[in-house]
Amino acid sequence: MALKDTEYMYISARIKAREGQTTYYARVKSYLDAKSLLDLCAISGVTLDGESEREALENHFDKRVREAFELVKEGAPEPKYFDFLLYEYDACNLKVLIKGSIRKMSVDGMLYEIGTVDAKALKEALEARRLEGVLPSNMVRAVDEAYEAYSRTGDARVIDLIIDKACFADMLENSRLCGCDLAQALIKLRIDSINISTLQRILKSEIADKISTFNMAFIDGGEIAYERLERVLSDEEYSLIDALEGSELRDTIRSLGNEYSFSRLERALDMKYMSLIDEVKYVPFGVEVVCSYLVNTLYEAKNARIIIAGLAMGLDEDKIRERVRI
Repeated sequence: MALKDTEYMYISARIKAREGQTTYYARVKSYLDAKSLLDLCAISGVTLDGESEREALENHFDKRVREAFELVKEGAPEPKYFDFLLYEYDACNLKVLIKGSIRKMSVDGMLYEIGTVDAKALKEALEARRLEGVLPSNMVRAVDEAYEAYSRTGDARVIDLIIDKACFADMLENSRLCGCDLAQALIKLRIDSINISTLQRILKSEIADKISTFNMAFIDGGEIAYERLERVLSDEEYSLIDALEGSELRDTIRSLGNEYSFSRLERALDMKYMSLIDEVKYVPFGVEVVCSYLVNTLYEAKNARIIIAGLAMGLDEDKIRERVRI
């Protein structure tokens, strides 16, 4: 049952006190000033303690995400209302564990330490096939389907497709609990963005049966109907811009021009996602404050990882800036 905004006054005050005057954008921009991983350690307040610079930084930002969700768990009246923001991490771990079990290989070091379920507990639950109550219902049901599909096809990609679809179904269900329009809008936009990215990759691929491939990969639950996107593949005179008529994403895609890379596309879609958070930044208290705080924290960590990877690879500053979502 959705709660009143006034029931979130306490946690909203704690969030605003923790965040202070420094915005998500300001913090990420400060990280972009780093010329090396050591610089980034200094800017983000990371102390090296026997770890490599990269490992220390990645652990630092993972810890920030965990602390954000722990704060909400301690202070929000119904913290489970925000689990949907962590389901993608659960799904990633689940996919890795399923593939590891099939190939009989260790997945140590390949699992996220953030999610609604501890990675070790998830591994044990999967091995015992006792996932009820550990994962949300759609992902639980998807496990047997993923194993069966792999057994039938020998293609590990079907595991990803099946678990991803289940994950987003669970995200939609969980996001309805808080009664917050922002939560639903975020998930639907995320689904539409993934479907558009998938469509573009298929269009530029050498896949023979593009329509069947897209049908298999399409995730339900977004605002843009399958039939509209599928028509881009079947009708040469029907463009993605045509398919997006009436969608908030039409201008986003149009702004990219006729030729653009996948990285530019995904960055633009992420920027549109974050614009939804900007729309509620002046809300004084309520579900939106909690939701935007958690999303900002997750995206700060995501951007930090992009910067960390870029610095580790020795990329030019301009190349790193092109990839960051601000």
